[in-house]
Amino acid sequence: MQVMTKFSLELMNWDIISHLKEEDLSEIIQATKGKVLHSLVKANEVFAVMDKGDHQCFAPLTWEDDCFTFGALQEEQPSASALKLPFNEFVNQTAPVYAVVCKGSHQLVARTTCVNGGFCLDSLREMSIPAYSCKIPLLDTLIKAGLVYAVDEDDPRGGVAQLSKLEDPSDTRLALHVLKAEPLPQNIFKMPYSYLRSLVGDSSVSVFLDLEWGDVTQGQVHIRLDATSGRGQQFLELCTGERGPSYIDTKFLSVGNRGNPGEFIIGGDYEHNDGTGGAAVLSGLDHSEGIPRNIVVGLVSGHNHGNKSSQFLIYTKDLPGSSDCMSFGKVKVGMDVLLAVVGLSNPQDVKVKDCGVFVSL
Repeated sequence: MQVMTKFSLELMNWDIISHLKEEDLSEIIQATKGKVLHSLVKANEVFAVMDKGDHQCFAPLTWEDDCFTFGALQEEQPSASALKLPFNEFVNQTAPVYAVVCKGSHQLVARTTCVNGGFCLDSLREMSIPAYSCKIPLLDTLIKAGLVYAVDEDDPRGGVAQLSKLEDPSDTRLALHVLKAEPLPQNIFKMPYSYLRSLVGDSSVSVFLDLEWGDVTQGQVHIRLDATSGRGQQFLELCTGERGPSYIDTKFLSVGNRGNPGEFIIGGDYEHNDGTGGAAVLSGLDHSEGIPRNIVVGLVSGHNHGNKSSQFLIYTKDLPGSSDCMSFGKVKVGMDVLLAVVGLSNPQDVKVKDCGVFVSL
């Protein structure tokens, strides 16, 4: 109240205020709001209220290093004495909000702005956050809570892709899920898809397939692709859904050489899901394109029929002394899941529940 009174008295001096530029006055007002919020945080428990689906979450606000920081989201109601403010009030009225990713001794920052039914995050960049601003951890608060989606403004379908953290806390990559033409949930944070896609890389790329059978997600398969090859690039685009088709809901079709050296699983018919389809989504793929690689467990290769080039096979047994000239990737995680698929009586009971590509911020 002392700060506000002093500020009001200063504004009564019309000679001063009449010579202020609009941006100067805005800075004064913003600084005053920040100091008032600082006083509130020092004297009370202050929480930002965020709507998540059909319920609310609460982020505690603390003060450190001349900035406010939002803590981890909680679903339990704060105490009756706590001060609760809608999150959009912070963004619109109280203090600028920046999503932050700490990278060693420096930080990447994205300004938050309000949009209809949610919030927009700019591309991350190195910058200093102004004093009396709010910081919200992008990885540990927003993405962990499932509140961040990538939006492809150039996709005529209106494609959106959720961004999520991996279960392994030692793996700092993020999962950028397949682009889908579906309405965005309310009150989420939107990031530019083109920015996140630019972080994927253009040579060695990692993608994932979530496999389901018995109406239960059984595990995730991570594949490292040679994205410099046409088939590797095509596999990547069918994991991201950028051209429309994707591997979502496709079945594993059959097991070849079952029980023998060179055993493999076939999948990827996004057209008919019965082995008769799987046309190329990239033009100009050479039937014999690829680098000969020894046939070992986990090798990923293309189908040898030109009109089914989107189908793929994954070797589950070595074939010593033999190579595959159409290979373009290698399974890095999840061979145990694929071996479980081989053990099923009908591999067509297995489908790709979800897929996408890994991103490193």
